[in-house]
Amino acid sequence: IAIAVFIRLRLKETPVFQELEKHKGVVKNPVVQIWKHSKKNVLIGIGLRMGENGNSSIYSALLVSFISMPAGIFAGDKFIGPTGLLIAAGFAAVMVVTFGALSDRFGRVPVYRYGALFQAIIALPAFYLVTLGNVTLVWVVMVVGISLGVQSMLGPQCALLPELFGSQHRFTGVALSRELSAVLAGGFAPMIGVALLAATGHSWLVPAIYSLVLALISFGTTFFTPETNGRDLLLVEDAS
Repeated sequence: IAIAVFIRLRLKETPVFQELEKHKGVVKNPVVQIWKHSKKNVLIGIGLRMGENGNSSIYSALLVSFISMPAGIFAGDKFIGPTGLLIAAGFAAVMVVTFGALSDRFGRVPVYRYGALFQAIIALPAFYLVTLGNVTLVWVVMVVGISLGVQSMLGPQCALLPELFGSQHRFTGVALSRELSAVLAGGFAPMIGVALLAATGHSWLVPAIYSLVLALISFGTTFFTPETNGRDLLLVEDAS
């Protein structure tokens, strides 16, 4: 925390925020204003995040529990899951930038839409492959699910969410979208998944269908999402 505070105190405000301060355009009650004027885009942001944040938790937490629980294919193992996550993280660091660059060229919404669709398509085969008991296949599933599925949404999302909101309440809009979705999708995903696994006899269909549903929510949300690539960040109005 101390390091984070140290860094934050030395960060300069963005040119957009400085321009707002200069013209006294900073909103005093942003939460009230965001719900009054930008509820639609907040809900869009939450919907977009369900497939990305939820699947991030499913592949990085629930999948590890699925294979290492007493009823799992690698019961009690403490090596396979963390190693797979480490490999996936290495690929993800490259792919998140790649998908962000693709969204600069082809648009935020198309890249996000196809990323969510890809995540939905791989859900069932990915978790079936895990049950075959092959360590290499487990690692491949983690790499594909995290570095291709999740990052294909996170890459454009880093620009898309801020661009959805007008300059006066951009920070609040992004914060509400990200944090509420983090609770709804990522926060509850491992707990709900483990409970469902226990209730269904450790069926691989549980995490697979859970992953599929979350990805489809984001896929559907993209059809209500305005394209924001190249939008002027000084605009007060939300994207529509």
